[in-house]
Amino acid sequence: MPYVSHLFNACMLLGYDPRMFRSAITVMLKKADKETYETPKSWRPVALLCCLAKMLEMIFANRLENLAVNNKLLPGRQFAGPGKSTTNTLELLTESIPKGSPLSPILFMLFTAGFLEAVERAVVR
Repeated sequence: MPYVSHLFNACMLLGYDPRMFRSAITVMLKKADKETYETPKSWRPVALLCCLAKMLEMIFANRLENLAVNNKLLPGRQFAGPGKSTTNTLELLTESIPKGSPLSPILFMLFTAGFLEAVERAVVR
């Protein structure tokens, strides 16, 4: 592993992205429960990437996230990051829209539609 860490540190220091890390092989996988596999919608493309490239990308993303969080570069209403979630976003949204607003029923339908579908899928399984 020390060779890999030296490689990754050098890539970060030099801002170098090895060419072999930028290539992918795309394979097509059949989607489950399709009547026919003659249409493109019945298939799912999956990109197979180099494992080292994925590791370097993850390290780079973690460093960027830490840099942004530690230096307070994200706006206060940015809900992606440590300690924040979709629930926080929904709470802010529901608190900022007055009760009885014309938007209330629309937002209710949007938020509960996905929830009900998820529950239905869980119950069917």
